Formats: sequence, C-alpha cells, structure tokens
Amino acid sequence: MNAKPHERENAVNSTNKLEHPAKPEPPRSRSSASAVVMLVIIGFLLSSFLIILPGFIGLVLVIGGLLFGGIMTFHYLVWGRLLTRILHEESLDEFDGD
Repeated sequence: MNAKPHERENAVNSTNKLEHPAKPEPPRSRSSASAVVMLVIIGFLLSSFLIILPGFIGLVLVIGGLLFGGIMTFHYLVWGRLLTRILHEESLDEFDGD
C-alpha cells in the first residue's frame, strides 16, 4: 500500500495513456456472401415488381431502382472504401507517432 512517490507517479501515467486497441479485419468471405445474398433478394424483388405492376409503370420502377442502386453502389465503392482506407492509414500514422 505504501508506494514510493515515483512508483505512484508511474502508475498514474500508465493509466492515463491512451492506447488504441487493434481492430481485427472482418473476414472478406462473409462480406462477399452477404453482398451476394442482398443482390439475389433485390433481383427477386425487382423481377416481382416487373411482373406484378402494369407494363410501363413496372418497367420505370425497375429501371429507376437499378439506376438508384447503381449510383449508391458507385458512391459506396468510391467514397466509402476510399475514406475507410484513408481513415485507417491516418489512425495507423497517429498510433505510430505516439
């Protein structure tokens, strides 16, 4: 209980250090499998809309959905992946700088 002053100071300093825990990478196979399942579900829904709804309205909805999905996919691939990589590199640089 009776710690020397420098031991107490070291104990306080060691608890105040901010440590970045290593985050494990998500397995790529799981993310790929979920993307494939999502594409199958979306394809089924779009084809169902095309069959159920009247000709022109169904076609417009399906094409509009495909355009929207394409834009969202492009946005995710370009910005989501790029920003994730940049933030990861910055956190590694910050962690190495300490």
